[in-house]
Amino acid sequence: MQNYQRPHGRDGNKSRSSRIASKSAKRANRTPTMYMPRRPPAGQDPAESLLPEGYEAACRNGNAQEVSALISSAANPTKITQHGLLLAVEAGQADLVRYLLRCGASIKPELPSLALKAPAHLQLDVFRAFSEFGWSPKLPSYHDPELLASVVTNIPVLELFLELGADPNGGQQPYGQSTYRGPNQNLGRVLDAAAARGSPSAVSLLLAKGAELRHGQALHSAAGACSEGVAQFSTNIPPSEKSDRARIPVMEHLVKYGADVNDWDEQCENTTSGRIPYGNLTPGLPIVYAVLACAPERVKWLLEHGADPTKKGPWGSAESLLGKQTSERMKQVMEEGLKAQKWK
Repeated sequence: MQNYQRPHGRDGNKSRSSRIASKSAKRANRTPTMYMPRRPPAGQDPAESLLPEGYEAACRNGNAQEVSALISSAANPTKITQHGLLLAVEAGQADLVRYLLRCGASIKPELPSLALKAPAHLQLDVFRAFSEFGWSPKLPSYHDPELLASVVTNIPVLELFLELGADPNGGQQPYGQSTYRGPNQNLGRVLDAAAARGSPSAVSLLLAKGAELRHGQALHSAAGACSEGVAQFSTNIPPSEKSDRARIPVMEHLVKYGADVNDWDEQCENTTSGRIPYGNLTPGLPIVYAVLACAPERVKWLLEHGADPTKKGPWGSAESLLGKQTSERMKQVMEEGLKAQKWK
């Protein structure tokens, strides 16, 4: 019987040197790898790398003639037209917005929010331009489902949105539900925002268009409004007297339309403890909101209109929170209210 001899390696009896030479030849004949061009830096619009010189400045300045000439000479006119629309919207250039929309740019979901970055006096014309090309504030928006609440300080834009059919009781869908289903129909976020930041005219306009007090906590929002940049309930920094008094006409308006100065806030009405789903407690009563906002003039007004400083909520009563106040004016107002007992 002949002895079987195992071949060496994959190439059988080939020597090691011949195998190395074969691999080197294959490597030399290999087609070079083609690499893709480098991507733009993170956060940069790919269209920016294609922009003709002077295009961005022309869009921000609203120079339609120059924009038209630059688009005609561009390698990819579609992309730079859409990019130009973003710039024109943010700058408030309504005429150029119309021109770019006629050229084929589209109203993406993020554009309405971007329009709010334009100067306030130019926003109305931009939104009118959107509406001329089919946009409506009734359309569900992933980027800003509560767009109406963002314009409560700009009465002309607020009026336009309501004329176009925006729902004053609409708001963001509950967590876990798609915003493309449309807005939630039973929220008072818009009226709450108007009470906290807007004027009596904004509140009147919303109520006249069907906003319902029972869906939110407008009086609580007005009573607890803080100065811009100050976190609610987290500081003893009082608002200026002017800012403190500025909410009182709004509170008067809300009470006139049926708000109760001793009503519980939305969370206390919906739960037995006033505890919201992620574990925090809500103050409960308008007067407690006002005390926590360090707003003595609002506290005084609420006491004069029957607010009960002894009524206890999740954070205690307004009277019990007085010890945490450093304002002598607040202490004086509370003492006078406790003596008058107008809530009885």
